[in-house]
Amino acid sequence: MGAARRRNFRAERTERNSFVLLQHVHTISGGNENLEMLGIKVGDQLGFDRDETDRLIRYLVEQKYLQNRSVGSLISITREGVTYLEQLAWRRRSVRGRWEEVQIELR
Repeated sequence: MGAARRRNFRAERTERNSFVLLQHVHTISGGNENLEMLGIKVGDQLGFDRDETDRLIRYLVEQKYLQNRSVGSLISITREGVTYLEQLAWRRRSVRGRWEEVQIELR
């Protein structure tokens, strides 16, 4: 690719899967930031294994689109997550992060 930036397929997959998870949380909650749900159950509903679900949730928390509500893996959507989906993501199908700033483990 020369001087062009090389594609990071793992990062792209994480961005797509994060969007799917965030969109599912939004659908379940109806955009209600106070509605808590088990993150692992959300991942199960989408066919993600536990490790993938945990990784996606950590990524979305770091992006400030989800919030960990308690130690028991309860999550909720944030105002930023609702705004992203309802106003900014109409043309996107992924959650694009700042990969240089966000440190997540890609397996």
